[in-house]
Amino acid sequence: MRRQSRQGKDRTAKICVTASVLKPPTTPGGAWTLHGWSYTHRRWELYHQAQAAFHANAYPAGKMTDFDDDNRGLKTVAQHIDQALADLCDYLGGIPYIVTVDGVATRRLWLGLHNRRQGQPPTRNSTWLPASTLPARERPLAVVRINKDMDEVPRPIRVSHRSVDGTVARTNKVTNLLYQVTPDFGSPTWLLSTVPPQFDGAGAGRLGEDITRWSASHGSSDAENRRKNEVRPNWYSMTATEIYPTITAAPASTGMDPDTAPIEPQSLALASARLCHQPLAWASRTRYPVPLHAAQQMDLDHPQYRRSALADDQNADTTPAGR
Repeated sequence: MRRQSRQGKDRTAKICVTASVLKPPTTPGGAWTLHGWSYTHRRWELYHQAQAAFHANAYPAGKMTDFDDDNRGLKTVAQHIDQALADLCDYLGGIPYIVTVDGVATRRLWLGLHNRRQGQPPTRNSTWLPASTLPARERPLAVVRINKDMDEVPRPIRVSHRSVDGTVARTNKVTNLLYQVTPDFGSPTWLLSTVPPQFDGAGAGRLGEDITRWSASHGSSDAENRRKNEVRPNWYSMTATEIYPTITAAPASTGMDPDTAPIEPQSLALASARLCHQPLAWASRTRYPVPLHAAQQMDLDHPQYRRSALADDQNADTTPAGR
């Protein structure tokens, strides 16, 4: 989900919604398939068909969508998404499913994803979680909240390995592993640490490995005290993606065998991390699991998607509207 910038005389921000789903094979040994849905073409179909249908049409004239970025509009968005999930339940033939969302983009949409509301009962007449307005058999088994915002997710700097007695045996400067973080209260969350490809490239500098920009030297050209400018070069360091699973339904409530073991949050975190290793068009890891990544790409690749860019004349008074 994306909030479109205000433009021209229309001062109301609009909301764009796209979705995709990985569908399991119907026969043993078959391949999983990717399917898509968009707010302008509200029908689930194969991903390449859904993407083509979304890109073939211009954005609605005058308005980005009929979804306004206010309290009433957000409830309308949630109702349309719940209808899309109801359609998805039929499209999957009743197969239980899990919803993955961008925690920052959907923060105002579903109150049940907020940290401070964990463990609380749903508030009355609210859009608490995805599909919360649907019958139990149409709801997802769980919701996985993804957050890759660098202002909110801590940045890994190193990893320490401890021996049995608790002493640090060794320290590695980089890691690509998944780590469980247990807070003082509430459910645990997971951080997927990623080393960017640029960090491993030749001549990358790796300045982010040992120092931060707060401690970097601006350099000196003084003949008696020459120092290299460490602020000017490109900096690369590890990033992290937060994965927070929320179990929303027992298997029996969705029509599954009542004796089926309940889903564990750790299994959802591991599955989400593995799905970050299924990129569409390159050989490295993505910050989103592939269903969320593919849904975002539908929007980013639209011919009319507005991007931030410098004007040809950088001294001009106006600049293009951004995302």
